[in-house]
Amino acid sequence: SHIELTAELVAATSPDSLSITEFHDRVDVDLCKKLQAAPVLGEERADVWNIQFAQGDINLTSDRELFEVTTQTDRPPLYEGKMIHQFEPRFAQPRYRILWDKAEPILRAARARRAKDAFKLAERSPDDVKMASLSLEVSTYRLAFRDVARNTDERSMICAMLPPNVVAGHTLVLHRPWRDIIEKDEHKEVPSLSALELFYVAAVFNSFVIDWFLRQRISAHVSMFHVYQLPVPRLTEADPRLAPVATRAAKLTCITPEFDALAKAAGLKSHRGGVTDPEKRAQLRAEID
Repeated sequence: SHIELTAELVAATSPDSLSITEFHDRVDVDLCKKLQAAPVLGEERADVWNIQFAQGDINLTSDRELFEVTTQTDRPPLYEGKMIHQFEPRFAQPRYRILWDKAEPILRAARARRAKDAFKLAERSPDDVKMASLSLEVSTYRLAFRDVARNTDERSMICAMLPPNVVAGHTLVLHRPWRDIIEKDEHKEVPSLSALELFYVAAVFNSFVIDWFLRQRISAHVSMFHVYQLPVPRLTEADPRLAPVATRAAKLTCITPEFDALAKAAGLKSHRGGVTDPEKRAQLRAEID
């Protein structure tokens, strides 16, 4: 038997490269058509939130002088892909700690380059960037997913929320927490997504649906290219369907004091509103799936 694919479906599933998805049967095709009713994440929309991703803060090979093996817990930990699992930012303990005096200038320079790009887009002089006023992305909560993943693993998409004050290696891909806005020559950092919207994206990424969709396309890596082609309904807080999904992801994530601020922003009083019981966590994950 054979499967017929329309040019429209090929374009919808792979708008940038027009790659042919390997469907196994007609059910796969019908499911894919239903998913494609949602816009892909790489499509900029004016009426809803947009999300941008970037590789980790430092490279584990070329930036080797920025971290070391140490027992000094007062230094920021270096996060690697294997340290997270679905909704679990503490899946493994850090092997390395950051030498902050060496890393901060590099992180601040990278942050300044992105702010200068915003000034250029606004046709303003990038010299107006005030370095001291810029917030480092490592200082806030960030959505992260593993770069290394196989389509034969139990789950291919592994996504979690990182706590503040951690530096991520290149084996993690993270969302940009702020948009740089230039208004009347004044620079503003605006959150790219609200807390509930972030948890909604985390829930969607960790769902069986997205995992199935990705498995048709990846072999050993989940790249930004693959993720930008994911069809994800852009639900906002005004949509009653968002909160039930996002709140479940928040309860799975916010189980330690470092997530208190994010928990409160998502409608939980603190990390005590999170769920630690294994059976209840399994139930929440099943409901999200």
